[in-house]
Amino acid sequence: MNEPKLTQADVIRMETEANKRGLAAGVRIALEDVDRIADKITAAVQELRDLKVEAEVLIVNEAPPPAGDYFLRPGWRDDGVTHMTTPTTHELKSWPECFEALNSGTRTFDLRKNDRNYQVGDILVLKEFEPDNSTFSGRWCRRKIVHMLKGAGDGCIESLKGLAVNYVILGLEPTDGIR
Repeated sequence: MNEPKLTQADVIRMETEANKRGLAAGVRIALEDVDRIADKITAAVQELRDLKVEAEVLIVNEAPPPAGDYFLRPGWRDDGVTHMTTPTTHELKSWPECFEALNSGTRTFDLRKNDRNYQVGDILVLKEFEPDNSTFSGRWCRRKIVHMLKGAGDGCIESLKGLAVNYVILGLEPTDGIR
């Protein structure tokens, strides 16, 4: 039996077609991999969405923890990421007369402009400031805001008219174990 003779052109043509088929097969395999990966990503995203919904439901349905827990303290702020809250610490100048009374405990309040959004639960670090030479003495004390009276200005109830809008009287107490 005589086999047809293949010319060099026939061999090149056959190799080219085989390469094309192989390339097409490789592309099909790659596309299948991409589809499989895309399916896994879609499933993972859906799982994360489900977990988020479950977490939100748990948070809504969970009974509040007992008072005094970390995130229930009044005046503490949501950090926007973990939704845990922390008190704000304000470092403030305090003139010698006011500082001495606050430091000794004979004065338990402070009148301030509310330019820092003070809240009950915040901590004040009061640093004695010498206005004559514009320096700090090095003395300081820490106080926690336990009460706040906000100024309301004209048009409010009679007893609050004397405190201007944007001013607050802060009720203070020493922080636990910290000077």
